[in-house]
Amino acid sequence: MELSKKEIIVNSWKILKSHLPLMIAIVIFIITLNIILSIVQEKLLGSATHQSIIFVIAAYLFLMGLNLGMLRICLNMINNVGVDFSLLFSSFHMLIPCALATILYLVALLLA
Repeated sequence: MELSKKEIIVNSWKILKSHLPLMIAIVIFIITLNIILSIVQEKLLGSATHQSIIFVIAAYLFLMGLNLGMLRICLNMINNVGVDFSLLFSSFHMLIPCALATILYLVALLLA
């Protein structure tokens, strides 16, 4: 089975085009949330306390959970399964395995 780049791009655009308003809303939401969290982190990191460190870790984990939800939405689009905005918050149950895999990956990179 040979896949051409043109076919992949054309098929991907067809899938995205049918879900474009949802994807735009999700991207705007995630960008806005990133901006808000970075502003709050900047204010908190002026004084590195236990609370500010916990906030930064919690914000990172929350954004990781949203990224997992975004992946679920994209996979559902590809598989022609229903998608909606609430799926963005549906993958937090995979947060711990994903965080552990990320840590293992970073350790492997450092050791290589």
